[in-house]
Amino acid sequence: MRHGVERARTKRLGFPILGMLCAIAVTACPLQTAAAEERSQWATFFEPVDVPLVNVEVLVTDSDGNPIPGLTADDFAVFEDGRPVTVTNFYAAPGVAAADAEDGDPGETGAADNPAEELFLALYLDENNIEPRRRNATLDHLKEFLEEPLPPQVRALLARYDGSLEIRAEFTDDSGELLRAVEGIGPQTRSHFSLEAQILLREMQDAAASSMFRAGAGGDAASRTGAVSIDVIRAGRAEIFLPQIQAIARNLQIRNRESLVALRQFVGFLSGLPGRKGIVWMGSGLESQMAEDLFRTWERMFPGAAGRESFDTNIAAREYDTATEVAELIRVANANRVSFFTLSSFAVGGSLTAPPQMAAMSITDTSGTIDLLSEDDALLSMSTLTGGRSVAASEGIRGQLEEFKRGLNSYYSLGYKPLTPGDGEYHRIRVRMRQPGVHLSYPEGYQDSIASERIVDRTLAAAMLGVADNPMGITVECRQEEPHDEDRFLVPVQVRIPIDRLVLLPDGPKHTAEISLYAAVRDETGRVSDVHGRRYPFEVANDELLAAVAQDAGFIFSLVMSPGSKRIAVGVRDERSQLGSTALVEVTIGGHHGDEG
Repeated sequence: MRHGVERARTKRLGFPILGMLCAIAVTACPLQTAAAEERSQWATFFEPVDVPLVNVEVLVTDSDGNPIPGLTADDFAVFEDGRPVTVTNFYAAPGVAAADAEDGDPGETGAADNPAEELFLALYLDENNIEPRRRNATLDHLKEFLEEPLPPQVRALLARYDGSLEIRAEFTDDSGELLRAVEGIGPQTRSHFSLEAQILLREMQDAAASSMFRAGAGGDAASRTGAVSIDVIRAGRAEIFLPQIQAIARNLQIRNRESLVALRQFVGFLSGLPGRKGIVWMGSGLESQMAEDLFRTWERMFPGAAGRESFDTNIAAREYDTATEVAELIRVANANRVSFFTLSSFAVGGSLTAPPQMAAMSITDTSGTIDLLSEDDALLSMSTLTGGRSVAASEGIRGQLEEFKRGLNSYYSLGYKPLTPGDGEYHRIRVRMRQPGVHLSYPEGYQDSIASERIVDRTLAAAMLGVADNPMGITVECRQEEPHDEDRFLVPVQVRIPIDRLVLLPDGPKHTAEISLYAAVRDETGRVSDVHGRRYPFEVANDELLAAVAQDAGFIFSLVMSPGSKRIAVGVRDERSQLGSTALVEVTIGGHHGDEG
């Protein structure tokens, strides 16, 4: 399945619009109740109070990287935008819970709801700018990892990006299915910048060395003492290299921005999934200062030319910097509770510090390894600032997954009421420990959102990734299609909602509810429509209330779609309780059949 990610039409819903789906056209929306299987004859009707809560998952480790157990809410101090907040909900995962936690009193903070332990893990291969040797090693690691069953409570997806996003395997706990998807990956289709950069580096080395030799053989005293660029400057050769470096830096910047935009949109897809999400990112070339090393090498090899041009490496490299895009990716990941786990060339052991600035390359260095440290700067930021981890490439993907799984089972959840709920802004989080000598890993911020945005995200994720989350127990069914125009069909979609899952409030002779329905469609090529929605009123006469709670509320809307296989995702939200559900139905247009998911 290929997904175009080049264009963005609307915030977080920027996908190519399909002719198969236009705005929802309502063909029947009055109240319809249908018999359902026997349910409880009693329902609780109440005026809900929506109390938003921010949950911060914190991994606390000692100097050896081991999780520290037995902590309580009193051991933590949490700050939002620099202002202290009170932890009202606290949860210790089984891997770090105190021995008597199961029988203990949660105390003043209360026990936080146990966050969903299922892990949605995306194995994301970025081939947009991956060095061929690293690609081969990565695929070998991935196959080795998938030869064994996935750990319990892990569902993995395989995604590949090489200029367009391809979901090669949707979320599954079957490692064999994922392995077959990896084995089906073809040869690399895009060249890597490193070959061009290595050729240019050698040309610069040859020019500098040739200049040094001529200066040593018969040049003046200044040349013999190390000003090796004088002869090159006279020949006008040093300045020739600078535009070539700029061209490489510009092309690499374009590719890296493409990768970052695609990855940011993929994080948006994951946002609608429940619980914790992780991306094991496999690739190279997301460095936030990607051009600096080439520019610095040129400056050192040809100092005379650099002085003549008033050249400054830091200023030149900043023009091609992608630090802003990396920072935005981190912000979006934190907003959607997505952690990055990245392969790092320099990470060692369980704790990491930012690598030092790369030293200027010697003119005798012919390795062509130009961008490793600056690349790791970006990877370290992506992982550590989203509550993930950057691990040494030698540890392999299995080591990453096991580390992530250990973190999933060994974290503390700190819940607090936001200081300015509903403002839609991004807020920074800081967590401090009462005891010294510990290392904390947690998301550095969150994006405030409203219920309507959350159900839109969930509907989109269901369509894109095939994962439904259905606490309300809704059902979806496609009815018989009808011709709409020359090459499209009108497809009625019926949604049934158990009435006992709705909040009904008295209104004179009746009880009423407010329901919002959302729909998105994915076609057989993997393209996904925008999400469309509409609010529906619902009412039950007082004298029919007890009988109604054992029935379903039925709603029908119609979609205009072209022929072919489609996945229809439907989202439902009770506007009063703010409870939402998603469900799926697969249908073949022009040869009708529908299977609910």
